[in-house]
Amino acid sequence: MSTVLVVEDNPAIRNMYGAGLSGFGYSVAEASNVDDAITYIAAHELPSIILLDLRLPGRSGRDLIKHVRNDLRRSDVKIIVVSATLNQSRDVLDMGIDASLSKPVDLRQLLGMVQQYAPA
Repeated sequence: MSTVLVVEDNPAIRNMYGAGLSGFGYSVAEASNVDDAITYIAAHELPSIILLDLRLPGRSGRDLIKHVRNDLRRSDVKIIVVSATLNQSRDVLDMGIDASLSKPVDLRQLLGMVQQYAPA
């Protein structure tokens, strides 16, 4: 079973993504900020996919991308950025993300993208 780590500070959005993905057979872990996500990653097997908001309290989603790609040197973990500010953040595309979606997200589109990278 593929695991998706949802990193989103808005609990309603985080729960919606989690419920939608778990309903299609994914194991879902949730984090509300980068530090919680890094703690999760350190304590568990790496997720297949990280769904990542860029604007988070404390450290930016960019810090998590750098951690996975540079510190852990893991290109096999797929990172999908889901952000309302994506159009203003072209630099993030050069950081090694695999895909991006602009908020508000259509859950069917999100599920299709997740299924493209990791079967349930």
